[in-house]
Amino acid sequence: MSYRLDTLNYVHNLFQKIYGPYEYSPQTNKMQNWDMILAQFTRKVKDLNPLQDREFDQLIFQFASSTVDAHVSYRNNSNYSRELPFQMTYTRPDGGEGVYHINWVAEGFPSNVRKPKPLDQVLAIENLSVEQYRNQFDAYKSDGKDEVDRSLFAQRIVSMSEAGGMPLQDMNPNGLRLKLKDKDSGDVYEILVPYTEKGTPMISRNTTPLILKESKDLNKPTVQIERNIDKKNKRDGGGLKDGERPFRESKLFKQNDRGEGRRVALGDKNTLFELPKDAVEITFPMNETIRQLEERMRNADPLNQDPLNRNELKAYVFNKEVNGKTMRVGFLRIPSYSPSNVDTIIYRLRHVMAEMNQRSDMLVIDQMNNPGGAVSYSNAVIRNLVPQIKKENLMEFLVRPTRSWVQRYSDTISRFENNLAVIRLLGDQKYNALLADLKLNNERIIKAYQAENGFSISEGVVLHSLNEAMQIISDATLIGSNNLLYGALMSTGLGSVFLKDQPYNAEKPVYFLINEKDFSGGDATPADFQDQQRGKIVGIGATHTAGAGGTVESFEIPGYGRISITASLMHRPAQAAAGNHKYAFVEKVGISADHTIWYTAQDQVSGFKTVYDKLFEYIGKDLQAKTPNP
Repeated sequence: MSYRLDTLNYVHNLFQKIYGPYEYSPQTNKMQNWDMILAQFTRKVKDLNPLQDREFDQLIFQFASSTVDAHVSYRNNSNYSRELPFQMTYTRPDGGEGVYHINWVAEGFPSNVRKPKPLDQVLAIENLSVEQYRNQFDAYKSDGKDEVDRSLFAQRIVSMSEAGGMPLQDMNPNGLRLKLKDKDSGDVYEILVPYTEKGTPMISRNTTPLILKESKDLNKPTVQIERNIDKKNKRDGGGLKDGERPFRESKLFKQNDRGEGRRVALGDKNTLFELPKDAVEITFPMNETIRQLEERMRNADPLNQDPLNRNELKAYVFNKEVNGKTMRVGFLRIPSYSPSNVDTIIYRLRHVMAEMNQRSDMLVIDQMNNPGGAVSYSNAVIRNLVPQIKKENLMEFLVRPTRSWVQRYSDTISRFENNLAVIRLLGDQKYNALLADLKLNNERIIKAYQAENGFSISEGVVLHSLNEAMQIISDATLIGSNNLLYGALMSTGLGSVFLKDQPYNAEKPVYFLINEKDFSGGDATPADFQDQQRGKIVGIGATHTAGAGGTVESFEIPGYGRISITASLMHRPAQAAAGNHKYAFVEKVGISADHTIWYTAQDQVSGFKTVYDKLFEYIGKDLQAKTPNP
């Protein structure tokens, strides 16, 4: 059917637009010729019969998964899913071959089915080994790194979604058959676990032709995607037909965590560690003015119930004996780089870091299971960890920008240049240096925008200066205003804390915890942390982060869904200069840990007590090695 070929050709043209005629992986020197891949999938699409819409969705997902791009994702318009009342986890206790165990059993597990226990080992699914079963689903292989894929599959199998590319029509309609080994008796048993079906599959398609175009004239607006539909259809929802569901950006499924064991999720606000009983949480200040501010912000945006990011940045202090000396430990949990309110996260971060400077002797940062988010937030974390930033070592991005990149830089320079409030805030010297950086990067952005091939420019763009400039503009605007936010922050008596970054004391050690499920911003932050030589990176059950090393652009395919792909690659000048070419790029490689602590399935469900002890054993040895002999 022609509309299917229109969609396939649209995705092909989009890939060529972003990647160029070939997609190139700097680590493997692997190249994908998109014309050849298109020919293969065109034949497959033509072989489908008119009723095989789900099979076509799966082909589009497989086509997207042909990239060497760890960020690529495709979601169709359906919210149809099957949910399971358990979760399993993949652990490698000694760094060798891993094992799958049940780590969480939901409250209300079916009473007519034998209930598994946390730590029961999963031996088989549908009479296949877990690995054999997992390998059937491209949805869990698009990340490319085996360690990441195994871990993600183990945790995500609790909710299997047609929107995420899973071929649900091929699954057992009665449930999922598991073979497990009892953790206590060692007995092997089989159960058929029924699942709950939610949502409705797609009913119809918009079959009007797709057009992809983008103007290279910087004075004209850009149209990335269009359909030949009239304005009325656009007003009424982009041409959706009756019964067709629009793509939803928000989480498709919400299931409470009540039950036995510990459910694991990307972006979990709470640390996996059970912290000491003397741990004291550092909370955001509260008074009547702050309370009124939060109430007003919640009323303005009912979807944002945490406007000051109290739960998005958990901070604690506690005492710990290290090398025979009691040290005050600061512990910071960063669950993601997509905070509830991106406009106020800087104030929470600055307050926490000011408190940490006063109340701790060392800092442990836990960003495990971090799905990533805004580069601006990542940069802000680095600015508040590194007192003296080495600009030559900052992460840069090899850019294939869309017009939004060009517009963002241009708008920032316009707001920054000759801004008297900014000049007063910075002083002439820093203002001039930052403006020069912005203008240089702007030239590189425009050059990359006009290039014919993706990632073809020889010099990257350092987004750190852009994000710093945007924050400075925001600070200057806040100081010069008399709004409720400014008044509320000032009412705490901590005005100076909120109005500038609070870098952690350079004499105090910092330890940064990662795992294999840290993506995108979760790759970028430890990369900059490592390249600035600020402290040690400790892998918890992993030797590297996930390796989703770029910034993402998201494109709607009207009537079908949305596809997200890497529009720029992270590049680490410090690693390239040192000759560590394997780690010069982050994509498909990740950030390597200085030290790895392996854990067991028991650790996963019992607060990581053994891991906690091993962590401070390592910290003690590291600090001792740094202490000069008397």
